[in-house]
Amino acid sequence: MVEEKIVRKENSIFPWYKSHWLHTVVLVVIFGLALWGFLRFQGAEIIQLYIAGVAVLAYVGWGTLFHYFHRRLSLSLVAEYLLVGSLVLLMVFWLLAFS
Repeated sequence: MVEEKIVRKENSIFPWYKSHWLHTVVLVVIFGLALWGFLRFQGAEIIQLYIAGVAVLAYVGWGTLFHYFHRRLSLSLVAEYLLVGSLVLLMVFWLLAFS
């Protein structure tokens, strides 16, 4: 009978959260400020679109710096963050334009 060992990954969610708590807090602050801005300037669609643009730029910058600091930055990761950010910006634009 072959004995199998259960190997735990070192990269489980809790150690990741403990080691990257500052990055997580910064991301929550970015999204929190964007939400506050949307609620604060309710009815002013142009300002809300600017807030979304700044939040997207901050998100792309955050993701780029996060992966740069951990030496995992690649062109495909930057393209992914840019794609997600532009899709969010496009959805916000459509939401504000057609509401």
